Amino acid sequence: MLIYDPTDCFDLLDDFSLASTEDQLGNPFGKFKLASIGALAELEIMRRNGLADPPALKSIADTDISAAFSSSETVIHSRPDTSLAPRNAEVLVITRAAEDLSNPHWAAFRRRAQFSAEKLGVSKKRATQLVGSILELEENIHLHSGSPGYAIVCYALTTKSFEFVVADSGIGVRESLRSSSEYYDLEDDNSAIAAAITDGVSRFGSDTGRGRGFHELFEGLFNTQATLRFRSGQGCILIDGQNPSVEHAEAFSRSELPGFTVAVACKI
Repeated sequence: MLIYDPTDCFDLLDDFSLASTEDQLGNPFGKFKLASIGALAELEIMRRNGLADPPALKSIADTDISAAFSSSETVIHSRPDTSLAPRNAEVLVITRAAEDLSNPHWAAFRRRAQFSAEKLGVSKKRATQLVGSILELEENIHLHSGSPGYAIVCYALTTKSFEFVVADSGIGVRESLRSSSEYYDLEDDNSAIAAAITDGVSRFGSDTGRGRGFHELFEGLFNTQATLRFRSGQGCILIDGQNPSVEHAEAFSRSELPGFTVAVACKI
């Protein structure tokens, strides 16, 4: 049975993560297959960091998403794929050497993501804003993650939603912000995530004019049927697209996840 709703997919993922943490046996996915690339991206971060031993992706993932992970490529590629044809799912591996934003492989990926969203019914203006957010979040990997390890940018569409994810397995939000004396006293991962998505907050300091990376994301999702999930360490913050802001966020404690993962699902 294929599960489309990202919230339901993340619930299954969280059950699996908890079972893995407590060394419980069994497969909570059962006969379910997940159509949320956000949940599957988190699962891949866990697997790559030795935090879980999930079932083979093809046994628990939508066919298009499973194929996208299997065929994922790095931004630096000898023969860049410059096709702009929309796709149902795509995964791109980010490396520290890929900071040249004019790289044709990366540029074409962003355009395909935009056209895929528009194909599903997202307005051109909103799709442009969302892809602008993907670009901003990808830049954050290079600026804030330390050594990012495995890092990915991906998107997928179903008949019901357009979803995109930017994830790394670097030092995490709390450690990044604590590199500034201004935020050294952050008590936990949820406090760090909440600070990181607040306008003007940056590890470079509040007086530098930085820390507005999430403004465009929130603006692009305002008054939509969207859900945002932010994960770092044991922190998990959920925000609804009807009124995307830190003030309307819900915070939860989850099993450890390295780095920083941002997953956005826009229901159509």
